[in-house]
Amino acid sequence: MEPDLLTGIAVGAALVCAAVVVLVLGRASRRRSLASVAGLAGSAAFGGAQPPPTIEPRRSAARRLGGAEWIAAGPSLEALGLAKLDAETYWSRSLFVSIDVKEATLQGRLEGASDGGAFEAFLGASAALQPGQGGSTALERFVAGEVGQLLGALPPATRLTLKAPEMPGDKHVILVEAPFCSPDGPSVVARVLMHLDEVALRPAAAGAAANLPPIVRAWREAGASLEAIGLRKLDAETYMRHMGFYVSVDVPRASLWGRAEGSCAGGSLEPFLGTEAELQPGEQGRSDLARFVAGEVREILGALPRAARLTVKAPEMPGDKHLIELTTPFTSPDQAALVARVLLALEEASSRPAPAGAAAPLPPSAAMWLAAGPSLEALGLRKLDAETYMARMDFFVNVDVRAAAVTGWLEGSTPGGALEQFLGKDAELRPGGGARSELAHFVAGQVAELLGALPRGASVTVKAPEIPGDKYKMRVETPFSAPEQAATVARLLLRLDEIARQPAR
Repeated sequence: MEPDLLTGIAVGAALVCAAVVVLVLGRASRRRSLASVAGLAGSAAFGGAQPPPTIEPRRSAARRLGGAEWIAAGPSLEALGLAKLDAETYWSRSLFVSIDVKEATLQGRLEGASDGGAFEAFLGASAALQPGQGGSTALERFVAGEVGQLLGALPPATRLTLKAPEMPGDKHVILVEAPFCSPDGPSVVARVLMHLDEVALRPAAAGAAANLPPIVRAWREAGASLEAIGLRKLDAETYMRHMGFYVSVDVPRASLWGRAEGSCAGGSLEPFLGTEAELQPGEQGRSDLARFVAGEVREILGALPRAARLTVKAPEMPGDKHLIELTTPFTSPDQAALVARVLLALEEASSRPAPAGAAAPLPPSAAMWLAAGPSLEALGLRKLDAETYMARMDFFVNVDVRAAAVTGWLEGSTPGGALEQFLGKDAELRPGGGARSELAHFVAGQVAELLGALPRGASVTVKAPEIPGDKYKMRVETPFSAPEQAATVARLLLRLDEIARQPAR
């Protein structure tokens, strides 16, 4: 399981507890409404609003700025209503402005949805603009008319991209990427996004979205049948039954996608540990798992188009998650409920107890991981799932059963901490290897004994903060050949974290 996925799991759990529903796979649309920013609007579309002050476009290349100038830009972002998320990012709901210090670039991103809003006049379209461009498509000309003057205040290499909704009520996505060449650059990026966010809330022109694509009409018609079998609408593209169970439409590809993820210790999929199967309608299956799946859903799957594909991944170890995914061309509204019924049937089948004596042999790495659990708990980590232990929201130790490997990663932030003397540096260490940089030498001097306890092929990576107050990142990877190696990975990370929290000398 990868770090980003684990972080998403942990953050998702916290958001659910706060009654904020987030679609794990990135399909959630967020409705938001920001207050007007004084002096932002600049066209007749704003009625009586005041035009923005004239900004002289920068046409020549300029020296790129860095972390100190980014820190100095903070007050101007806060004056626009953004809050500091971390050392590199400011945000307001679904609007983010951040810096890549190494590349000296700014990035602004906004996602939103407004049913009946102005961007729904351009369903399925996308736009790409640079400063000074008027646009070659209807959407590009519309965007240029709204933010052309603001965009002109950014360097010529700036690029704005906008993806309009695929269907009414769907999200739009706006991205601005710009070299960081001026202290006011971050606030200009924010103002571009905030203005386009306001534009998105205006009503679309009458009749603009009247001619919906057939795929959209079919999806809307499918909603009632999905709700009848227990799913609820999450956003314009997605229905969900529970966290991990989704049915969604892909409008550009005219296809449906279903996913169900769960675990059931002792369930009927555990005799197939570590295997996976793929089936199409009408197939009987060529493996034990495929034949089991075909026996459960042959009739329902057979009602879908021949090009449909069902994939089932059994758990890697007892109590681990299984994954069910189904994709199919979308040619009629009834197919959405068929996708959901396949998932439901396999979920029900997976919850049945496995037949007595049907348990699969436990892979050696899984047996070692189970044996490692008490030592990880003794260090303060707790079990998150069958493959993962966590100490906090940014500290995990995880096993990859198939690869027989253990990975640990940790992120933290300590303003004024020891790693801030190595801003922007990173280092990699291996057992028995030499230190090739000042940071590597510093780390090696602190963890040499623990690193030496890991097998050859292990590695330790430390990434120092980019700017003061920024996060440091640490990762340990090792082949897994003995249970105690999992605890060694955790102790090594704990030691590195302790070092990072010490005051810089």
